[in-house]
Amino acid sequence: METIFLQNVAYSETTSWLGQLIFTAAAVIVSAYLLTGVRVKGFGAAFILAIVLAILNATLGRFMDFLTAPLNWISFGLFSLIVDALIIMLAGKLMNDFQVDGFKWGFLMAIIVALTSSVLNYIF
Repeated sequence: METIFLQNVAYSETTSWLGQLIFTAAAVIVSAYLLTGVRVKGFGAAFILAIVLAILNATLGRFMDFLTAPLNWISFGLFSLIVDALIIMLAGKLMNDFQVDGFKWGFLMAIIVALTSSVLNYIF
């Protein structure tokens, strides 16, 4: 089984888009549980957030990745976590049921979501 790496998360070709959204929603719930600066109102809001994050990553995230490509190359891809944190903060501004208290919390959430989604995808 071949693995494709997209936005710091390894997705298997056999995992459906719905499965990826559910994994991301679960990762958001884990992040909200672990981080005091991140709040989400239930799994439904986390699932909607996963959809919003997917849309933002597919549009604005790709553009920002293109602009910051030299920094990504220098940092071996770690700078993309900063792009992810900015996308998470933007999603927090767009949604009423999701709040991030600042860049630090968005950055930590980006790390937790990437790790949790990767682990869930590896297991399932």
